[in-house]
Amino acid sequence: TPSDTAQAMSAVAPGNGEVPDVSIVTVYYNRAHLVAESIRSLINQTERNIEIIAVDDGSTDGTVSALRQLDDARLRIITQTNRGFVASMNRAIKEARGRFIAVHGSGDWSHPERIARAGCHPSSSRTAWLSVAGGRSSRPSRGSQLQGSPSLRA
Repeated sequence: TPSDTAQAMSAVAPGNGEVPDVSIVTVYYNRAHLVAESIRSLINQTERNIEIIAVDDGSTDGTVSALRQLDDARLRIITQTNRGFVASMNRAIKEARGRFIAVHGSGDWSHPERIARAGCHPSSSRTAWLSVAGGRSSRPSRGSQLQGSPSLRA
């Protein structure tokens, strides 16, 4: 819709010109008091070839302003009218370009080595990997079908 905008800063690690290995997706609604620390924990990841896709789901408390104060070429900010968590997360995933997707909770903090320790790099033989909530990583057992995606296997 016309009210939806994307701040399309470069979504790859500065200077390498490659598609990111990992897309970290996160959704915010009225989390101005948490967003800076949460996103900084992603910016400070030791794995540098990442993109961070932050969707603001119609916040009214200054969340968008707080997001826009964070200056990193790997951060893409998408603003939209309020559609709810699931629709917003689906939007973030649709925008993702990385080989792997990690989900980051809206007020969560991720350990600096969260992504690096998960082994998400081009040499990995995995075809799909998920990481969820609380800065903790998890992935399905090898060969298990990923719910909601009959074509994806871990």
